[in-house]
Amino acid sequence: MKAKLMVLVSSALVIAGCEVHHWDHHHDECYYDHTSPSVPRGVYSVTGDQEVTVYWEPVPDRDVAGYGVYWNDRAEGYYERLGSTSSTSYRVGGLSNGRTYFFAVDAFDHCGNESDLNYEVVYDTPRPEGYGLRVWDVDEFPDEAGIDFSEYQFGSSAMVVPYDDPGADLFLERDGDVFFITATADDTDLMAWGEVQSLDEINIAPETGWVSGGSFMAVQSHAYLVWTWDNHFAKFVVTRLRDSSILIDWAYQTDQGNPDLVPGGSSDVSSRIMVKSGSRRETREGGVH
Repeated sequence: MKAKLMVLVSSALVIAGCEVHHWDHHHDECYYDHTSPSVPRGVYSVTGDQEVTVYWEPVPDRDVAGYGVYWNDRAEGYYERLGSTSSTSYRVGGLSNGRTYFFAVDAFDHCGNESDLNYEVVYDTPRPEGYGLRVWDVDEFPDEAGIDFSEYQFGSSAMVVPYDDPGADLFLERDGDVFFITATADDTDLMAWGEVQSLDEINIAPETGWVSGGSFMAVQSHAYLVWTWDNHFAKFVVTRLRDSSILIDWAYQTDQGNPDLVPGGSSDVSSRIMVKSGSRRETREGGVH
């Protein structure tokens, strides 16, 4: 399996070189020189459920024939080639939710010459998601008013729990014709994000702006973030309001302390792990790992 070596040097990434050619568009033939395609830029990823899609800007060189996509389990070292494409995106499926993957892209020309890998550190952590989950008003259906995101592994419906379940992260209540989304305890934090067209608009859970033990009005087409009591991040959008219930689309990051909810990007990986002190996040079932 083809692989390339990527190491960090002066905040840039470099790779092992290869034989270089040039493409003559006028005569449809190769001749030797010392020019390789330009390095792909603007590489980023979008998170899915057991999948990641990598995107990049088109390389402007006239002789570019396609792009190679690589991956690794860390930022430095040998990147294994996943495949190639002539487009500017590549979907990687069959991934493990909660595991972080690093991606890189090169460009190659018609003579088989390859560029360096992109200089951005691009990583992503797939997470589960679901659609059309119904939660009920606590006064009418208390046993179906709570949400425990950690139950995702048993199916979306298993996430709906009694409002007072020990694992519940939030519950739904109603005051007249208005629904409210309420945290189950002071160490469950909420944030109202605002109106969205898609959950993918929310890239990452921010470090500030959280309301501990908060409650927010449930507004259709509005999104909300959750920092759970056991140090996981989730997001959901209210898709429909009904007489005694609401419907939501959701996503949950299974990697503890990891605020990445959609794209990976260029940043210090260690800064992604967030832990809030003075709460059950540090104490329940042996603490944060």
